[in-house]
Amino acid sequence: MKNNDYYGLGRVISFELKSRLKSRTFKIVMTIVCLISLCSMPGLYLFGLLFGDGADDVPVIEETVIERAALFNGMGIEIDPVFDKESIYRNVEVDITEDEDGSLFEKASVSEDVALSLWASYDDRDGIVMKVAASDDSIISEEEREDFASCLGEAIRQGLLDKSGITESQAMKLGEDIEVDVLKVTADGLEEAYSDTDRVSMDEYMGFLFAMMFIFMFVNMSGSSVAGSVASEKSSRVIEYLLVNARPLALLAGKIVSAIVICVIQISGMLACGFVSQLLLGMVTAGSSSGAAADIVASGLWAGITIPKLIISVLAVAAGVAFYSIIAGVSGASVSKIDELGESMKIYSAMSVIFVYVDMALCISMLAVGSGSIFMYICLFVPFTGAFIIPVLLLLGYVSELPAIIALLILIAAAYLALKMAALVYEAMILFQGNRLKIGDIVKLAKLRDSGRNSRRGADKA
Repeated sequence: MKNNDYYGLGRVISFELKSRLKSRTFKIVMTIVCLISLCSMPGLYLFGLLFGDGADDVPVIEETVIERAALFNGMGIEIDPVFDKESIYRNVEVDITEDEDGSLFEKASVSEDVALSLWASYDDRDGIVMKVAASDDSIISEEEREDFASCLGEAIRQGLLDKSGITESQAMKLGEDIEVDVLKVTADGLEEAYSDTDRVSMDEYMGFLFAMMFIFMFVNMSGSSVAGSVASEKSSRVIEYLLVNARPLALLAGKIVSAIVICVIQISGMLACGFVSQLLLGMVTAGSSSGAAADIVASGLWAGITIPKLIISVLAVAAGVAFYSIIAGVSGASVSKIDELGESMKIYSAMSVIFVYVDMALCISMLAVGSGSIFMYICLFVPFTGAFIIPVLLLLGYVSELPAIIALLILIAAAYLALKMAALVYEAMILFQGNRLKIGDIVKLAKLRDSGRNSRRGADKA
């Protein structure tokens, strides 16, 4: 039984999990992750209150004291305001005067306390702009003046829509960004050369970066933890006692499995706290317009996220942790002193940073040319880059479940292959004492171990 490379794996996993769960580092990281997740929804809500339009502070006007309004038209086109049939201002008498530069509006006087003077103009950036004035002794409140000006602006817009013969939904579509498909003529007919219909917005770009860096943090922390544990046990010679009850590869596999479990616990805690944060915010803001806004924000964050997508994403993060932790574990086993760990981890750190920068380049390219490019699928299917972006592309809706599952299977296969390659050198590396092993030395150990295995197989057959 001891000839099995994974002999003692269960004991190693149990020991590593107990040690990690009791460690101060785990408790600190878990606390920080949960606090960030708990504060996410209230933070968005407070941000909206501080920098939003403050809709809760505007009282609802049920009756109006406004009887007449002088509207000076500075839009350069003929207007005919059309109030909604349910509007409280539908019976207000509106007199329209052409005033392109606003000079008449500035000279106009409002003698009645139930009348308003308004000037409507058009701005390329802001659309319809309304200015409103009233007499000093007006009984019309500032809130009602602002509300009437806003409703009159909407009435002007509706009048223009009625005159043009188009609906509001059609007008909204006309106001959207123009989408361009560039085609090329081939022998087989027209083929799409470029399309900007899937171009990523700036908000999606920021969400992509944030999610990717969050996953990078989990993967990098897990890999560094495995490397540090291996180097610490080797330098203190504790590894020699551990090998009595477990095979060398079981020690590495046990550390990786425990790192995956810890990572899944942290992600699950983060998601649970995020859900609790949303529930608490909904209870606190229930019944208010800001509460409705909070629900919209929350539903937007969770929109399109299904249970299968969550499962695939968690498995992808776990496979990414395993893949990079194996590489980090081999780096940790290459040193004999804990002081040399930083030097041996340079290649691992540089490699992970380079590939996360490749993913960032993908994100930037999606701003310019949109999703669905060949570069995106290369990054998705290559394990070194896919470890950071499979969950991001899936949860944000840039790829469907099938490509994500294929990329996940490739990543799992790559992690298994890395583990088999580590098995060739890990036993010799953790027992080696001396100068730090370099890549050339590790390759030589792998060749010696492989030739040794072949010799033993030949002897067994003989």
